[in-house]
Amino acid sequence: MATADLVGCPHCGKPISYSREFAGQIIGCPHCGGRLQMPGTPPSRGAAPPAPPTPSRAPTFGATDDSPRRKPDREPWYYGFIEGYSKLLLWIAVLSVIGAGLLVGYVGVKPFTSTLIAEQEARGVVIAILVWIGYALMLVASLIGSVFVVALALLAVDAARNLREMRMRMPKE
Repeated sequence: MATADLVGCPHCGKPISYSREFAGQIIGCPHCGGRLQMPGTPPSRGAAPPAPPTPSRAPTFGATDDSPRRKPDREPWYYGFIEGYSKLLLWIAVLSVIGAGLLVGYVGVKPFTSTLIAEQEARGVVIAILVWIGYALMLVASLIGSVFVVALALLAVDAARNLREMRMRMPKE
């Protein structure tokens, strides 16, 4: 399969073993992932692999990967808009659920349970407690639901940002 013949990667300059089965085909460098065409004939054994390309700009501090990257684009304007709008909606949803819950409790549940207690005495107290517990559970469930919907919007923005970053890290084809 592989012989001692070496081909140099034009992207990173590291040697790649020549293989006749990939002759003339475009392959990915096992070191940097850059695309190159394997020569149709084996290189001469005395030839050294080509030197790595000289960088067109000074390397940045902490750079660990020299593979070609896509030019980073500006983040779309609507990412920040959706994120800010979602946070605003979260506060509006929480405050409106609390406000509506207090209103329903004061206008609907309180008079109902007061009448129930006055008419049925001890049995009415137990039923009134169960009504208030059900009311509290309904209020908590609606709060959780509104927070969940807003969290989904924030999660979608975060996923879009992560996909953009992954796309920029991929080598150009």
